[in-house]
Amino acid sequence: MPTNTDILINALEQTLRFRYVHGGHTTYTPPYQRKWRILPHAMLSHNTGGTFEIEFRNGTHLQTEPQGALFVPGGIDHRVKTLGSHPTTDHWIIFNFTIYSGIDLFSFIKIPTLLPVQTGKKIGHLCQLLTTLYAPNQPSSPAGASTKAMPCSPC
Repeated sequence: MPTNTDILINALEQTLRFRYVHGGHTTYTPPYQRKWRILPHAMLSHNTGGTFEIEFRNGTHLQTEPQGALFVPGGIDHRVKTLGSHPTTDHWIIFNFTIYSGIDLFSFIKIPTLLPVQTGKKIGHLCQLLTTLYAPNQPSSPAGASTKAMPCSPC
């Protein structure tokens, strides 16, 4: 006889949905700082060599490692700036996972904001794969950066 936990896990598995919103890669030429923003969906990004600082409205500042990754859940006020003097490229996707027809999965599951290099490289590859798969509708570039969909290739 299934336990309550088994029933819950089965229900979650049956209702889990992934939605890709958009993605691409953006090359930033320092100094670059994005304006404050709140995304309605989660963001994953992998920088290919430079470092970024992410700042939150609560005053927290975090710095990525070269080849590391960032995760920001939807609804979080933040801004990102480049550190250093060399251009860097960021592979990114905007997405969400929902359960039970619309509940944001990340309201229950906490993922660290900074992800290590080994994870970052995998995320970069995943971002490239998803961007290639969904390439027809790409967003415009932020001022001071160039964005485009890119074919899949190893990071």
